[in-house]
Amino acid sequence: MDKNLTYCEVRYGLEERVSTLASMLFRECSRLMRLIGQDHQAFLLAKQECGELRKQIAVSRRALLDHRVLHEC
Repeated sequence: MDKNLTYCEVRYGLEERVSTLASMLFRECSRLMRLIGQDHQAFLLAKQECGELRKQIAVSRRALLDHRVLHEC
């Protein structure tokens, strides 16, 4: 069977992590948009959270790509 089609628990976990983080970022961006012109402090905190989530997504995507290259899955 083709290695690319076989199940890899590690790859699946990494993909789920990226997906979860992306969903969290979407929700936080939606919150950020609602806060425009409403509550400046809450807006700044939401903006910071969006930045942190983007960093986590970048790290997780890199780990996923590295895993795929290393294990060919």
